[in-house]
Amino acid sequence: MKDINEKALKYYLTYREHTNKTFYLRTRNIKNRLDKGYWFQGNNDYIFTSPFKPADNKNKTQKIGFIVKLDKRCYLEFSYQVFSQEDEKYKNFYEEILKYYQIPYSNFNNSHIKTIDFQANQNWGTELEKFLYNDMKKIIEIANKYEVPDEYLFFSEKEFNKRLDRIEDIQNKTNTDNKKVNESLNQILYGTPGTGKTFSTVGMALEILGASDRSDISSIGKLKAEFGTQVEFVTFHQSFSYEDFVEGLKASSDNGKITYEIENGVFKSICGSAKTSGNNSLTALNEAIEKLKEQVTEESLGLKTIRGKDFIFSYQGKTTFRVIPKSSDKEFGGKGYKAGYPVKIDEIIELYKNPKHETYNPSYAKAILNFLTTENNLKDYQETANKKPHVLIIDEINRGNISRIFGELITLIEPSKRAGAEETISVKLPYSKEDFSVPDNLYIIGTMNTADRSLTLMDTALRRRFDFVEKIPNAKLVNGNFDGIDVKKILKTINDNIEILYDKEHLIGHSFLMVIDNIEQLRDAFKNKILPLLEEYFYDDFEKINLVLGGDSFYRKEKKTLGNIDKDIYQKQDIKALEPKAFSDIYA
Repeated sequence: MKDINEKALKYYLTYREHTNKTFYLRTRNIKNRLDKGYWFQGNNDYIFTSPFKPADNKNKTQKIGFIVKLDKRCYLEFSYQVFSQEDEKYKNFYEEILKYYQIPYSNFNNSHIKTIDFQANQNWGTELEKFLYNDMKKIIEIANKYEVPDEYLFFSEKEFNKRLDRIEDIQNKTNTDNKKVNESLNQILYGTPGTGKTFSTVGMALEILGASDRSDISSIGKLKAEFGTQVEFVTFHQSFSYEDFVEGLKASSDNGKITYEIENGVFKSICGSAKTSGNNSLTALNEAIEKLKEQVTEESLGLKTIRGKDFIFSYQGKTTFRVIPKSSDKEFGGKGYKAGYPVKIDEIIELYKNPKHETYNPSYAKAILNFLTTENNLKDYQETANKKPHVLIIDEINRGNISRIFGELITLIEPSKRAGAEETISVKLPYSKEDFSVPDNLYIIGTMNTADRSLTLMDTALRRRFDFVEKIPNAKLVNGNFDGIDVKKILKTINDNIEILYDKEHLIGHSFLMVIDNIEQLRDAFKNKILPLLEEYFYDDFEKINLVLGGDSFYRKEKKTLGNIDKDIYQKQDIKALEPKAFSDIYA
Protein backbone atom coordinates (compact mmCIF):
# COMPACT_ATOMS: atom_id res chain seq x y z
CA MET A 1 0.00 0.00 0.00
CA LYS A 2 2.95 2.34 0.46
CA ASP A 3 3.58 2.42 -3.30
CA ILE A 4 -0.12 3.08 -3.99
CA ASN A 5 -0.09 5.96 -1.47
CA GLU A 6 3.01 7.43 -3.11
CA LYS A 7 1.56 7.15 -6.62
CA ALA A 8 -1.79 8.63 -5.55
CA LEU A 9 0.00 11.57 -3.91
CA LYS A 10 1.74 12.36 -7.21
CA TYR A 11 -1.59 12.33 -9.07
CA TYR A 12 -3.13 14.69 -6.50
CA LEU A 13 -0.13 17.06 -6.47
CA THR A 14 -0.31 17.28 -10.28
CA TYR A 15 -4.03 17.96 -9.97
CA ARG A 16 -3.27 20.78 -7.51
CA GLU A 17 -0.74 22.32 -9.92
CA HIS A 18 -3.42 22.48 -12.62
CA THR A 19 -6.38 23.58 -10.49
CA ASN A 20 -4.88 25.19 -7.37
CA LYS A 21 -7.30 23.06 -5.30
CA THR A 22 -6.42 21.44 -1.99
CA PHE A 23 -7.11 17.81 -1.10
CA TYR A 24 -7.31 15.52 1.91
CA LEU A 25 -4.10 14.30 3.58
CA ARG A 26 -3.69 12.28 6.76
CA THR A 27 -2.77 14.36 9.81
CA ARG A 28 -2.56 11.92 12.73
CA ASN A 29 0.18 9.33 12.98
CA ILE A 30 -1.96 6.58 14.52
CA LYS A 31 -0.12 3.22 14.49
CA ASN A 32 2.80 5.09 12.85
CA ARG A 33 0.97 5.07 9.52
CA LEU A 34 2.48 8.37 8.42
CA ASP A 35 5.96 7.02 9.19
CA LYS A 36 5.10 4.05 6.96
CA GLY A 37 4.18 6.30 4.03
CA TYR A 38 0.39 6.07 4.35
CA TRP A 39 -0.45 9.63 3.29
CA PHE A 40 -4.20 9.05 2.86
CA GLN A 41 -6.96 7.57 4.97
CA GLY A 42 -6.92 3.76 4.97
CA ASN A 43 -4.85 0.79 6.14
CA ASN A 44 -2.96 -2.21 4.75
CA ASP A 45 -5.91 -3.17 2.51
CA TYR A 46 -7.04 0.11 0.89
CA ILE A 47 -6.59 3.86 0.62
CA PHE A 48 -9.40 6.44 0.60
CA THR A 49 -8.41 9.60 -1.28
CA SER A 50 -10.49 12.72 -1.76
CA PRO A 51 -10.32 16.35 -2.89
CA PHE A 52 -12.80 17.16 -0.10
CA LYS A 53 -12.45 17.62 3.63
CA PRO A 54 -14.29 15.24 6.00
CA ALA A 55 -18.07 15.23 5.87
CA ASP A 56 -18.61 14.19 9.47
CA ASN A 57 -16.64 14.48 12.67
CA LYS A 58 -17.43 10.97 13.83
CA ASN A 59 -15.94 8.85 11.03
CA LYS A 60 -13.90 11.55 9.27
CA THR A 61 -15.29 10.24 5.96
CA GLN A 62 -14.97 12.51 2.92
CA LYS A 63 -18.08 13.60 1.01
CA ILE A 64 -16.86 11.81 -2.09
CA GLY A 65 -13.82 9.55 -2.07
CA PHE A 66 -11.82 7.61 -4.64
CA ILE A 67 -10.82 4.25 -3.15
CA VAL A 68 -8.03 1.93 -4.31
CA LYS A 69 -7.83 -1.61 -2.91
CA LEU A 70 -4.67 -3.65 -2.43
CA ASP A 71 -5.53 -5.72 -5.54
CA LYS A 72 -5.78 -2.42 -7.49
CA ARG A 73 -9.60 -2.45 -7.76
CA CYS A 74 -11.00 1.06 -7.48
CA TYR A 75 -14.35 2.74 -6.99
CA LEU A 76 -16.05 5.94 -5.87
CA GLU A 77 -17.69 6.05 -2.47
CA PHE A 78 -20.21 8.60 -1.18
CA SER A 79 -20.54 9.25 2.55
CA TYR A 80 -23.83 8.18 4.08
CA GLN A 81 -23.46 10.57 7.00
CA VAL A 82 -23.31 13.96 5.28
CA PHE A 83 -26.64 15.36 6.33
CA SER A 84 -25.96 17.38 9.42
CA GLN A 85 -28.06 20.48 10.01
CA GLU A 86 -25.53 22.51 8.04
CA ASP A 87 -25.51 20.03 5.17
CA GLU A 88 -29.31 20.13 4.83
CA LYS A 89 -29.24 23.50 3.10
CA TYR A 90 -27.02 21.98 0.38
CA LYS A 91 -29.41 19.13 -0.27
CA ASN A 92 -29.98 20.20 -3.89
CA PHE A 93 -26.22 20.17 -4.45
CA TYR A 94 -25.91 16.55 -3.30
CA GLU A 95 -29.03 15.52 -5.19
CA GLU A 96 -27.70 16.85 -8.51
CA ILE A 97 -24.31 15.17 -7.96
CA LEU A 98 -26.05 11.82 -7.51
CA LYS A 99 -28.09 12.54 -10.63
CA TYR A 100 -24.82 13.14 -12.50
CA TYR A 101 -23.65 9.68 -11.44
CA GLN A 102 -27.10 8.24 -12.30
CA ILE A 103 -27.74 7.22 -8.69
CA PRO A 104 -31.27 7.53 -7.27
CA TYR A 105 -31.37 10.05 -4.45
CA SER A 106 -33.43 7.60 -2.34
CA ASN A 107 -30.35 5.31 -2.17
CA PHE A 108 -28.50 7.95 -0.21
CA ASN A 109 -29.98 6.96 3.14
CA ASN A 110 -27.91 5.15 5.79
CA SER A 111 -25.55 3.39 3.43
CA HIS A 112 -22.34 3.90 1.50
CA ILE A 113 -22.92 4.26 -2.23
CA LYS A 114 -20.20 2.72 -4.38
CA THR A 115 -19.82 3.10 -8.13
CA ILE A 116 -17.15 2.76 -10.85
CA ASP A 117 -16.40 -0.74 -9.57
CA PHE A 118 -13.48 -1.96 -11.68
CA GLN A 119 -11.76 -5.32 -11.79
CA ALA A 120 -8.20 -5.88 -10.58
CA ASN A 121 -6.72 -5.56 -14.08
CA GLN A 122 -8.00 -2.01 -14.60
CA ASN A 123 -5.64 0.97 -14.45
CA TRP A 124 -6.70 2.77 -11.28
CA GLY A 125 -4.42 5.71 -12.05
CA THR A 126 -6.28 6.43 -15.28
CA GLU A 127 -9.61 6.25 -13.48
CA LEU A 128 -8.37 8.59 -10.74
CA GLU A 129 -7.33 11.13 -13.38
CA LYS A 130 -10.81 10.92 -14.97
CA PHE A 131 -12.34 11.59 -11.56
CA LEU A 132 -10.03 14.55 -10.80
CA TYR A 133 -10.17 16.28 -14.17
CA ASN A 134 -13.61 15.34 -15.53
CA ASP A 135 -15.87 14.58 -12.55
CA MET A 136 -14.42 17.27 -10.29
CA LYS A 137 -14.94 19.90 -12.98
CA LYS A 138 -18.62 18.97 -13.10
CA ILE A 139 -18.94 18.82 -9.28
CA ILE A 140 -17.45 22.30 -8.93
CA GLU A 141 -19.86 23.60 -11.57
CA ILE A 142 -22.76 22.15 -9.54
CA ALA A 143 -21.31 23.69 -6.34
CA ASN A 144 -21.15 27.11 -7.98
CA LYS A 145 -24.69 26.71 -9.24
CA TYR A 146 -26.00 26.21 -5.70
CA GLU A 147 -23.56 28.72 -4.16
CA VAL A 148 -21.76 26.12 -2.04
CA PRO A 149 -18.74 27.93 -0.54
CA ASP A 150 -15.21 26.57 -0.94
CA GLU A 151 -14.64 26.54 2.83
CA TYR A 152 -17.50 24.05 3.14
CA LEU A 153 -15.98 21.65 0.59
CA PHE A 154 -12.22 22.10 0.74
CA PHE A 155 -9.37 22.55 3.23
CA SER A 156 -7.96 26.02 3.59
CA GLU A 157 -4.51 26.70 2.14
CA LYS A 158 -3.12 27.02 5.66
CA GLU A 159 -4.46 23.67 6.83
CA PHE A 160 -3.47 21.90 3.62
CA ASN A 161 0.09 23.26 3.66
CA LYS A 162 0.45 22.24 7.30
CA ARG A 163 -0.44 18.65 6.39
CA LEU A 164 1.71 18.62 3.26
CA ASP A 165 4.72 20.07 5.13
CA ARG A 166 4.53 17.25 7.64
CA ILE A 167 4.51 14.63 4.91
CA GLU A 168 7.44 16.29 3.16
CA ASP A 169 9.39 16.28 6.44
CA ILE A 170 8.80 12.53 6.77
CA GLN A 171 9.77 11.95 3.12
CA ASN A 172 12.99 13.92 3.55
CA LYS A 173 13.86 11.99 6.70
CA THR A 174 13.14 8.67 4.97
CA ASN A 175 15.26 9.65 1.95
CA THR A 176 18.13 10.61 4.27
CA ASP A 177 17.91 7.31 6.13
CA ASN A 178 17.70 5.38 2.86
CA LYS A 179 20.75 7.19 1.54
CA LYS A 180 22.64 6.19 4.67
CA VAL A 181 21.47 2.60 4.25
CA ASN A 182 22.75 2.47 0.69
CA GLU A 183 26.09 4.02 1.55
CA SER A 184 27.11 2.32 4.75
CA LEU A 185 27.65 -1.25 5.96
CA ASN A 186 28.15 -0.07 9.55
CA GLN A 187 25.80 2.45 11.15
CA ILE A 188 24.88 3.57 14.64
CA LEU A 189 21.67 5.44 15.40
CA TYR A 190 22.26 7.66 18.40
CA GLY A 191 20.08 9.98 20.37
CA THR A 192 18.20 10.55 23.60
CA PRO A 193 15.70 8.01 24.99
CA GLY A 194 12.38 7.86 23.18
CA THR A 195 13.50 9.05 19.74
CA GLY A 196 12.60 5.76 18.02
CA LYS A 197 16.10 4.38 17.45
CA THR A 198 15.25 0.69 17.82
CA PHE A 199 12.01 1.18 15.89
CA SER A 200 13.97 2.84 13.07
CA THR A 201 16.29 -0.16 12.77
CA VAL A 202 13.33 -2.22 11.55
CA GLY A 203 12.67 0.18 8.66
CA MET A 204 16.37 0.36 7.81
CA ALA A 205 16.64 -3.44 7.87
CA LEU A 206 13.62 -3.77 5.57
CA GLU A 207 15.24 -1.31 3.16
CA ILE A 208 18.45 -3.34 3.15
CA LEU A 209 16.54 -6.59 2.67
CA GLY A 210 14.63 -5.16 -0.28
CA ALA A 211 11.28 -5.21 1.54
CA SER A 212 10.59 -1.54 2.22
CA ASP A 213 6.95 -2.02 1.18
CA ARG A 214 6.31 -4.50 4.01
CA SER A 215 4.46 -2.09 6.26
CA ASP A 216 3.05 -5.04 8.21
CA ILE A 217 6.50 -5.67 9.71
CA SER A 218 6.95 -3.13 12.49
CA SER A 219 8.96 -4.94 15.18
CA ILE A 220 12.19 -6.89 15.60
CA GLY A 221 10.23 -10.06 16.38
CA LYS A 222 8.23 -9.86 13.14
CA LEU A 223 11.41 -9.05 11.22
CA LYS A 224 13.19 -12.17 12.51
CA ALA A 225 10.13 -14.34 11.98
CA GLU A 226 9.93 -13.25 8.34
CA PHE A 227 13.61 -13.32 7.36
CA GLY A 228 15.01 -16.05 9.64
CA THR A 229 18.81 -16.28 9.62
CA GLN A 230 19.10 -13.11 7.53
CA VAL A 231 18.45 -11.06 10.68
CA GLU A 232 19.99 -11.31 14.14
CA PHE A 233 19.38 -9.09 17.15
CA VAL A 234 21.53 -8.76 20.25
CA THR A 235 21.75 -6.33 23.16
CA PHE A 236 25.17 -5.44 24.53
CA HIS A 237 25.72 -5.17 28.27
CA GLN A 238 28.69 -5.06 30.64
CA SER A 239 28.92 -8.85 31.00
CA PHE A 240 28.74 -9.54 27.26
CA SER A 241 31.99 -11.02 25.95
CA TYR A 242 33.93 -12.19 22.89
CA GLU A 243 32.83 -15.75 23.70
CA ASP A 244 29.17 -14.68 23.49
CA PHE A 245 29.66 -12.63 20.34
CA VAL A 246 32.17 -14.60 18.25
CA GLU A 247 32.98 -18.06 19.61
CA GLY A 248 33.89 -19.74 22.87
CA LEU A 249 34.12 -23.02 24.73
CA LYS A 250 30.88 -24.32 26.21
CA ALA A 251 30.73 -27.21 28.68
CA SER A 252 28.19 -30.01 28.15
CA SER A 253 27.48 -33.38 29.71
CA ASP A 254 27.64 -36.41 27.41
CA ASN A 255 26.55 -39.63 29.16
CA GLY A 256 27.92 -38.38 32.44
CA LYS A 257 31.18 -37.11 30.98
CA ILE A 258 31.92 -33.38 30.88
CA THR A 259 33.04 -32.29 27.42
CA TYR A 260 33.90 -28.90 25.98
CA GLU A 261 32.76 -27.88 22.54
CA ILE A 262 33.32 -24.73 20.51
CA GLU A 263 30.06 -22.81 20.21
CA ASN A 264 29.53 -20.04 17.70
CA GLY A 265 28.34 -16.65 18.90
CA VAL A 266 25.74 -14.48 17.19
CA PHE A 267 28.31 -12.60 15.06
CA LYS A 268 30.09 -15.69 13.73
CA SER A 269 26.74 -17.38 13.06
CA ILE A 270 25.31 -14.55 10.95
CA CYS A 271 28.64 -14.15 9.12
CA GLY A 272 28.47 -17.84 8.21
CA SER A 273 24.89 -17.50 7.04
CA ALA A 274 25.74 -14.39 5.00
CA LYS A 275 28.70 -16.10 3.29
CA THR A 276 26.68 -19.10 2.15
CA SER A 277 23.28 -17.51 1.45
CA GLY A 278 21.89 -18.29 -1.97
CA ASN A 279 24.25 -21.25 -2.43
CA ASN A 280 22.23 -24.09 -3.95
CA SER A 281 24.93 -26.73 -3.43
CA LEU A 282 25.04 -26.02 0.31
CA THR A 283 21.24 -26.20 0.48
CA ALA A 284 21.39 -29.59 -1.23
CA LEU A 285 24.02 -30.79 1.28
CA ASN A 286 21.87 -29.74 4.25
CA GLU A 287 18.90 -31.58 2.78
CA ALA A 288 21.07 -34.68 2.28
CA ILE A 289 22.27 -34.51 5.90
CA GLU A 290 18.70 -34.32 7.21
CA LYS A 291 17.79 -37.34 5.11
CA LEU A 292 20.84 -39.26 6.40
CA LYS A 293 20.03 -38.39 10.01
CA GLU A 294 16.60 -39.98 9.63
CA GLN A 295 18.14 -43.03 7.97
CA VAL A 296 20.81 -43.79 10.58
CA THR A 297 18.55 -42.97 13.52
CA GLU A 298 16.57 -46.12 12.84
CA GLU A 299 19.53 -48.34 11.85
CA SER A 300 23.30 -47.79 11.82
CA LEU A 301 25.12 -47.67 8.49
CA GLY A 302 28.48 -49.26 7.61
CA LEU A 303 31.17 -47.38 5.67
CA LYS A 304 34.92 -47.50 4.98
CA THR A 305 37.53 -44.83 5.53
CA ILE A 306 39.86 -43.82 2.69
CA ARG A 307 42.38 -46.32 4.10
CA GLY A 308 39.81 -49.09 4.03
CA LYS A 309 38.95 -49.31 7.73
CA ASP A 310 35.38 -50.47 8.41
CA PHE A 311 33.12 -48.57 10.79
CA ILE A 312 29.46 -48.08 11.53
CA PHE A 313 27.77 -44.84 12.51
CA SER A 314 24.40 -43.59 13.74
CA TYR A 315 22.61 -40.38 14.74
CA GLN A 316 21.32 -40.15 18.29
CA GLY A 317 20.30 -36.49 18.44
CA LYS A 318 22.12 -33.23 19.07
CA THR A 319 24.84 -32.07 16.66
CA THR A 320 26.98 -35.15 15.97
CA PHE A 321 27.06 -38.55 14.34
CA ARG A 322 28.48 -41.36 16.51
CA VAL A 323 31.09 -43.67 14.97
CA ILE A 324 32.16 -47.16 16.13
CA PRO A 325 35.11 -48.88 14.38
CA LYS A 326 34.85 -52.58 13.52
CA SER A 327 36.08 -54.97 16.30
CA SER A 328 35.56 -52.31 18.96
CA ASP A 329 34.15 -52.65 22.47
CA LYS A 330 32.16 -49.45 21.98
CA GLU A 331 28.40 -49.47 21.58
CA PHE A 332 25.76 -46.92 20.66
CA GLY A 333 24.14 -45.59 23.78
CA GLY A 334 27.09 -46.55 25.93
CA LYS A 335 28.59 -44.30 28.58
CA GLY A 336 31.63 -42.11 28.30
CA TYR A 337 34.24 -43.14 25.73
CA LYS A 338 32.32 -46.37 24.99
CA ALA A 339 29.56 -44.35 23.30
CA GLY A 340 31.58 -44.05 20.09
CA TYR A 341 33.64 -41.31 18.45
CA PRO A 342 31.81 -38.02 17.75
CA VAL A 343 31.81 -36.50 14.28
CA LYS A 344 30.29 -33.01 14.33
CA ILE A 345 27.83 -32.30 11.54
CA ASP A 346 29.04 -28.69 11.28
CA GLU A 347 32.55 -30.01 10.64
CA ILE A 348 31.28 -32.15 7.76
CA ILE A 349 29.77 -28.99 6.22
CA GLU A 350 33.07 -27.12 6.69
CA LEU A 351 34.93 -30.01 4.99
CA TYR A 352 32.54 -29.75 2.06
CA LYS A 353 33.30 -26.05 1.74
CA ASN A 354 37.04 -26.54 2.30
CA PRO A 355 38.61 -30.01 1.86
CA LYS A 356 41.71 -28.78 3.74
CA HIS A 357 39.68 -27.91 6.84
CA GLU A 358 41.17 -29.42 9.98
CA THR A 359 38.73 -31.34 12.14
CA TYR A 360 38.47 -33.94 14.88
CA ASN A 361 38.25 -37.58 13.64
CA PRO A 362 38.91 -36.46 10.04
CA SER A 363 38.94 -39.94 8.42
CA TYR A 364 35.42 -40.67 9.60
CA ALA A 365 34.15 -37.19 8.72
CA LYS A 366 35.58 -37.44 5.19
CA ALA A 367 34.06 -40.89 4.70
CA ILE A 368 30.59 -39.67 5.71
CA LEU A 369 30.96 -36.61 3.45
CA ASN A 370 32.02 -38.80 0.54
CA PHE A 371 28.92 -40.95 1.10
CA LEU A 372 26.69 -37.85 1.13
CA THR A 373 28.13 -36.38 -2.08
CA THR A 374 28.10 -39.71 -3.96
CA GLU A 375 24.61 -40.83 -2.94
CA ASN A 376 23.07 -37.41 -3.67
CA ASN A 377 25.15 -36.42 -6.73
CA LEU A 378 26.27 -33.23 -5.02
CA LYS A 379 28.40 -30.79 -7.01
CA ASP A 380 31.58 -29.29 -5.62
CA TYR A 381 31.01 -26.34 -3.34
CA GLN A 382 31.20 -22.92 -4.97
CA GLU A 383 30.86 -19.48 -3.43
CA THR A 384 27.70 -17.85 -4.68
CA ALA A 385 27.76 -14.49 -6.44
CA ASN A 386 24.14 -13.75 -5.53
CA LYS A 387 24.34 -13.49 -1.76
CA LYS A 388 21.36 -12.26 0.18
CA PRO A 389 21.85 -9.21 2.43
CA HIS A 390 22.01 -9.96 6.15
CA VAL A 391 21.45 -7.54 9.03
CA LEU A 392 22.87 -7.65 12.55
CA ILE A 393 21.12 -5.22 14.92
CA ILE A 394 23.07 -4.40 18.07
CA ASP A 395 20.93 -2.58 20.62
CA GLU A 396 22.65 -0.45 23.30
CA ILE A 397 26.01 -0.93 21.56
CA ASN A 398 27.65 1.66 23.81
CA ARG A 399 26.89 -0.34 26.98
CA GLY A 400 29.29 -3.15 26.06
CA ASN A 401 33.07 -3.27 26.33
CA ILE A 402 33.82 -2.95 22.61
CA SER A 403 37.45 -4.07 22.79
CA ARG A 404 36.50 -7.13 24.81
CA ILE A 405 33.54 -8.08 22.61
CA PHE A 406 34.96 -7.53 19.12
CA GLY A 407 38.57 -8.32 19.92
CA GLU A 408 40.70 -8.56 16.78
CA LEU A 409 37.60 -8.53 14.55
CA ILE A 410 37.04 -4.77 14.95
CA THR A 411 39.32 -4.21 11.95
CA LEU A 412 37.54 -6.81 9.82
CA ILE A 413 34.20 -4.98 9.80
CA GLU A 414 35.62 -2.06 7.81
CA PRO A 415 34.20 -2.12 4.25
CA SER A 416 37.68 -2.10 2.73
CA LYS A 417 38.75 -5.08 4.86
CA ARG A 418 35.75 -7.30 4.18
CA ALA A 419 35.81 -10.50 2.12
CA GLY A 420 36.10 -9.69 -1.58
CA ALA A 421 37.48 -6.17 -1.04
CA GLU A 422 40.90 -5.07 -2.27
CA GLU A 423 42.35 -4.99 1.25
CA THR A 424 40.63 -8.15 2.54
CA ILE A 425 41.90 -9.31 5.91
CA SER A 426 41.23 -12.65 7.57
CA VAL A 427 42.31 -13.83 11.02
CA LYS A 428 42.64 -17.22 12.67
CA LEU A 429 40.10 -17.53 15.44
CA PRO A 430 41.53 -18.44 18.87
CA TYR A 431 39.32 -21.46 19.66
CA SER A 432 38.38 -23.11 16.36
CA LYS A 433 41.61 -22.04 14.60
CA GLU A 434 39.49 -21.25 11.53
CA ASP A 435 40.39 -18.54 9.07
CA PHE A 436 37.70 -15.91 9.43
CA SER A 437 36.66 -12.82 7.49
CA VAL A 438 33.55 -10.64 7.48
CA PRO A 439 31.38 -10.93 4.35
CA ASP A 440 30.48 -7.84 2.35
CA ASN A 441 26.73 -8.56 2.48
CA LEU A 442 26.49 -8.19 6.26
CA TYR A 443 25.07 -4.87 7.48
CA ILE A 444 25.58 -3.87 11.10
CA ILE A 445 23.14 -1.42 12.67
CA GLY A 446 23.74 -0.31 16.25
CA THR A 447 21.77 1.93 18.58
CA MET A 448 22.99 3.99 21.50
CA ASN A 449 21.42 6.30 24.06
CA THR A 450 23.39 9.49 24.49
CA ALA A 451 21.86 9.75 27.96
CA ASP A 452 23.88 6.66 28.97
CA ARG A 453 27.17 7.76 27.46
CA SER A 454 28.15 10.74 25.38
CA LEU A 455 29.21 10.17 21.79
CA THR A 456 32.55 11.76 22.61
CA LEU A 457 33.23 8.98 25.13
CA MET A 458 32.64 6.16 22.64
CA ASP A 459 35.46 3.74 21.89
CA THR A 460 37.56 5.52 19.24
CA ALA A 461 38.07 2.28 17.26
CA LEU A 462 34.30 1.95 16.97
CA ARG A 463 33.79 5.60 16.05
CA ARG A 464 36.22 5.31 13.15
CA ARG A 465 34.42 2.32 11.66
CA PHE A 466 30.78 3.36 11.94
CA ASP A 467 28.67 6.10 10.39
CA PHE A 468 26.64 7.88 13.06
CA VAL A 469 23.03 8.91 12.33
CA GLU A 470 21.47 11.24 14.89
CA LYS A 471 17.85 10.69 15.96
CA ILE A 472 16.53 13.86 17.58
CA PRO A 473 13.20 14.52 19.30
CA ASN A 474 10.65 15.53 16.67
CA ALA A 475 7.83 17.61 18.15
CA LYS A 476 6.00 17.51 14.81
CA LEU A 477 5.10 13.87 15.53
CA VAL A 478 3.23 14.87 18.69
CA ASN A 479 -0.39 15.90 18.10
CA GLY A 480 -2.25 15.73 21.42
CA ASN A 481 -4.51 18.72 22.03
CA PHE A 482 -7.22 18.49 24.70
CA ASP A 483 -8.48 20.24 27.85
CA GLY A 484 -6.57 23.36 26.86
CA ILE A 485 -3.29 21.39 26.70
CA ASP A 486 -1.01 21.44 23.65
CA VAL A 487 1.19 18.36 24.12
CA LYS A 488 3.53 19.43 21.33
CA LYS A 489 4.34 22.66 23.22
CA ILE A 490 4.99 20.65 26.40
CA LEU A 491 7.65 18.56 24.65
CA LYS A 492 9.28 21.55 22.97
CA THR A 493 9.38 23.62 26.16
CA ILE A 494 10.78 20.82 28.32
CA ASN A 495 13.54 20.11 25.78
CA ASP A 496 14.39 23.80 25.37
CA ASN A 497 14.79 24.06 29.15
CA ILE A 498 16.85 20.86 29.44
CA GLU A 499 19.23 22.05 26.74
CA ILE A 500 19.85 25.24 28.76
CA LEU A 501 20.13 23.58 32.17
CA TYR A 502 21.98 20.42 31.07
CA ASP A 503 22.77 19.59 27.41
CA LYS A 504 21.14 18.33 24.21
CA GLU A 505 22.20 14.74 24.88
CA HIS A 506 19.59 14.42 27.65
CA LEU A 507 16.42 15.57 25.94
CA ILE A 508 13.02 13.85 26.08
CA GLY A 509 12.09 11.76 23.04
CA HIS A 510 8.86 12.27 21.12
CA SER A 511 7.73 8.63 21.45
CA PHE A 512 6.81 9.23 25.11
CA LEU A 513 4.08 11.68 24.04
CA MET A 514 3.12 10.55 20.53
CA VAL A 515 -0.11 8.69 21.26
CA ILE A 516 -1.57 10.93 23.96
CA ASP A 517 -5.25 11.72 23.45
CA ASN A 518 -6.51 12.60 26.94
CA ILE A 519 -5.43 13.86 30.35
CA GLU A 520 -5.25 10.37 31.88
CA GLN A 521 -2.73 9.21 29.28
CA LEU A 522 -0.70 12.38 29.78
CA ARG A 523 -0.60 11.86 33.55
CA ASP A 524 0.58 8.27 33.04
CA ALA A 525 3.30 9.37 30.63
CA PHE A 526 4.64 11.89 33.14
CA LYS A 527 4.37 9.58 36.14
CA ASN A 528 5.93 6.49 34.56
CA LYS A 529 8.32 7.87 31.95
CA ILE A 530 9.12 11.58 31.90
CA LEU A 531 9.49 12.41 35.59
CA PRO A 532 11.67 9.34 36.41
CA LEU A 533 13.88 10.30 33.46
CA LEU A 534 14.23 13.89 34.69
CA GLU A 535 15.06 12.66 38.22
CA GLU A 536 17.81 10.49 36.70
CA TYR A 537 19.13 13.28 34.47
CA PHE A 538 19.35 15.85 37.28
CA TYR A 539 20.30 13.47 40.11
CA ASP A 540 17.20 14.43 42.12
CA ASP A 541 18.03 18.15 41.92
CA PHE A 542 14.36 19.12 42.17
CA GLU A 543 15.04 22.82 41.96
CA LYS A 544 16.36 22.34 38.42
CA ILE A 545 13.59 19.89 37.59
CA ASN A 546 11.03 22.52 38.57
CA LEU A 547 12.78 25.00 36.29
CA VAL A 548 12.46 22.48 33.47
CA LEU A 549 8.75 22.02 34.24
CA GLY A 550 8.04 25.73 34.62
CA GLY A 551 6.90 25.66 38.25
CA ASP A 552 6.29 23.51 41.31
CA SER A 553 3.13 21.69 40.23
CA PHE A 554 4.96 18.35 40.18
CA TYR A 555 7.47 18.75 43.03
CA ARG A 556 6.54 21.06 45.93
CA LYS A 557 9.04 22.29 48.53
CA GLU A 558 8.09 21.70 52.14
CA LYS A 559 10.03 22.50 55.31
CA LYS A 560 10.72 19.50 57.54
CA THR A 561 11.96 19.79 61.15
CA LEU A 562 13.85 17.25 63.24
CA GLY A 563 14.83 18.65 66.63
CA ASN A 564 16.76 21.82 65.93
CA ILE A 565 17.35 20.90 62.28
CA ASP A 566 15.22 22.43 59.53
CA LYS A 567 15.47 21.13 55.99
CA ASP A 568 13.65 21.83 52.75
CA ILE A 569 12.24 18.63 51.25
CA TYR A 570 10.69 18.34 47.81
CA GLN A 571 7.56 16.21 47.78
CA LYS A 572 6.35 14.67 44.53
CA GLN A 573 2.68 15.47 44.08
CA ASP A 574 -0.01 12.94 43.24
CA ILE A 575 0.43 13.02 39.47
CA LYS A 576 -2.80 11.12 38.85
CA ALA A 577 -4.71 13.97 40.53
CA LEU A 578 -3.09 16.90 38.72
CA GLU A 579 -5.40 19.27 36.89
CA PRO A 580 -4.86 20.13 33.19
CA LYS A 581 -3.51 23.55 34.18
CA ALA A 582 -0.46 21.93 35.78
CA PHE A 583 0.55 20.67 32.34
CA SER A 584 -0.37 23.77 30.32
CA ASP A 585 1.62 25.88 32.81
CA ILE A 586 4.79 24.16 31.57
CA TYR A 587 4.73 26.29 28.42
CA ALA A 588 2.62 29.19 29.68
